[in-house]
Amino acid sequence: MEAAMVPYTSFIAARRLGTGVEVADRAMDDGDEISIILFEIGKTQFALPTLRVVEVVRVSEIVKIPRSPSFIEGVIEVRDEVLPVIDMRKKLGAFAKKYDEWTIIIAEVQHLKTGFIVDSAKKVITLTGDELQNLGSAVTGAESRYIYRTINRDKTPIVILNLDTLMNE
Repeated sequence: MEAAMVPYTSFIAARRLGTGVEVADRAMDDGDEISIILFEIGKTQFALPTLRVVEVVRVSEIVKIPRSPSFIEGVIEVRDEVLPVIDMRKKLGAFAKKYDEWTIIIAEVQHLKTGFIVDSAKKVITLTGDELQNLGSAVTGAESRYIYRTINRDKTPIVILNLDTLMNE
């Protein structure tokens, strides 16, 4: 079963050249302009640097993997590659949701492509490093390691996730 490509032309136009992993992190730290893709899980807006994102796909079926952790939904085939799929609701501790069709953001995590199920992928926006905010000591515990930075756009807080830390645990 092949995944259907979602037409995110603004996403493709926003992606810069580079490895994705190191370049995105360096750009965010240097205060350069970067692009992020916004997505929702429940009523919360999250984001990932577009340099980490390969594409966004929609699929209606995921092949289950027996005896895998609960947040691993299974695997999908995209462009002749079999990729693991993580349910971000389960990984982030939100209530699981039944999907008829999954929206999956395929991203590079530690140089491997991985699919992440989200409720919806919204759009790509460009921001400057000056817009990035640290949470400081406001959020503590294991969950704070999953947050790279936050931004506030149109009076809506957006959490930029740290996929490396999220997937290491």
